[in-house]
Amino acid sequence: MTIDDNKKILEAIGRQRWFRFKNKKNVIFDRDTNLLWADSSTFPYGKNANTMPYSAAENYAEVKKMLRVKNAHWFGNCLDWSLPTVDELLKLVDDKTFPLLKGESRRIRWKNNWCTQSGCIDLEQTDGAVSKDDAFAIPCSHAYVPSAPKSTLDIFIDNQLDPIFDDYEINNLYRRMYNPPTASPPSLVPGKPVNSMPVEIAEPEYRPSLDKYEIDDDLIRRHDKLKKHLALIAANKDRILDAIKHQRWFQFNNTRTVIFDRNTNLLWIDLKSFPYGKNSNKVPYSSADNYAEVKEMLDMKNAHWLGNCLDWTLPTVEEILTLVEDGTFPLLRGSRRIRWKRHWCTQSGCIDLDQTDGAVSNEDAFVIPCSHAYVPSTPKSTLDIFIDNQLDPIFDDYEIGELYRRLYDPPLYPTIRRPVPSPISFFQKTDLLAYITDLEDQIAQFKALADSAQRIAR
Repeated sequence: MTIDDNKKILEAIGRQRWFRFKNKKNVIFDRDTNLLWADSSTFPYGKNANTMPYSAAENYAEVKKMLRVKNAHWFGNCLDWSLPTVDELLKLVDDKTFPLLKGESRRIRWKNNWCTQSGCIDLEQTDGAVSKDDAFAIPCSHAYVPSAPKSTLDIFIDNQLDPIFDDYEINNLYRRMYNPPTASPPSLVPGKPVNSMPVEIAEPEYRPSLDKYEIDDDLIRRHDKLKKHLALIAANKDRILDAIKHQRWFQFNNTRTVIFDRNTNLLWIDLKSFPYGKNSNKVPYSSADNYAEVKEMLDMKNAHWLGNCLDWTLPTVEEILTLVEDGTFPLLRGSRRIRWKRHWCTQSGCIDLDQTDGAVSNEDAFVIPCSHAYVPSTPKSTLDIFIDNQLDPIFDDYEIGELYRRLYDPPLYPTIRRPVPSPISFFQKTDLLAYITDLEDQIAQFKALADSAQRIAR
């Protein structure tokens, strides 16, 4: 490390206000205030898949409950997430460089009403006035705000962070100089470096005898961790299954644009992001040449892996009738109509949803395709379908969604779906129990070897 190298890193920090970290996901760091902000791309800043603001009832009780859950689960490896003050939120947007601002305005994620500790603030106003309107939430953490003045570089080093610089070469230089770990430690105490805190690790009783044979205790820790996780799943799986039983329709945090039907295992396109009609969805597709326009459009969507699937097709008459039969499909708008439209394409022709006889005609129609990617070849539970396909379902009960993520740890982006599902374990092991048994066998062999050596020594 040279003085010039250190100077390059300091200059790069001086040019960049906002930082994400390679080894600490879900957060954005503000160099000017040392605050961490939740990255709204992975944070529920609103209700119903972030489409609705939180209620202002009981002084934003919904928001406070959600933050308690996030702190209990160490979101972003911190446990002090809270609503910002009015001043903190205004400083966040004042120079319009915050990465989550959309457009030239001061809105975050196109929303203008956001929660603070004092109430709702309208970001389009600069006077800091608060109201009791419903609002979205972006919490902050003071975990890296030092108790005494400290440089940004020292904050990064003390907390073992791997910042992502705008300059790729500076990234490599920083890693060569400071060698940050692949995962940053949890931020337990605001303002106090994590490597100044005592860490106690409970050692197995037989550790001294294993040390003689240079056995890596990571083997034992992996075994213990997996056993504890299996016990956690066993204790909470029934809650997940009960929640699934009471919810028919699912959307996913990590697979946008689709709606899953628990009753049929079919995927349906979310029409908010799909051209279900022509001319901005105002005009139905022509029935000419057996709906050639529709088939051409579906071929294009499959070529681009819409919703991570490539088998989008027109539904059968039975499938679309099953979709609307109980009146709970999220896209229904009054009676049995989808998006206020009554004429929809099927494989047999146009069906009028206002009629229940399933009769088809050759009229122009709108289109909502379905995919059979998650329909299993043999009977399988909905939970197994979610796990095998690495899905992160959005539950009606927010706490169940958090519990699911804690138990099954779905990835940010699931594996792209082929027409025939190929299950992938969430632990990336073909058989978790067999893996644990193998670890137990290895530990038993090490113990037997150590015990034998002790008997010989006597």
